[in-house]
Amino acid sequence: MSNMHRLLTATELADALGVSLSTVRRMTRDGQIPVVRLRGAVRYDLEAVVREREAEAGTASRHPHRM
Repeated sequence: MSNMHRLLTATELADALGVSLSTVRRMTRDGQIPVVRLRGAVRYDLEAVVREREAEAGTASRHPHRM
């Protein structure tokens, strides 16, 4: 079995995550999710995106904002 993951378009990623396309575009622009660039096209590895979001959520919960 191959270790290659299927790469998703922004629309497919938005559907998979249950967020809007504009949210995926914003997260991409802000560097919040990893991307794969292929010949100028941007694609997403769903497993890598989920891992990144889980890591960020874990960091946020361990370091709450102080007021």
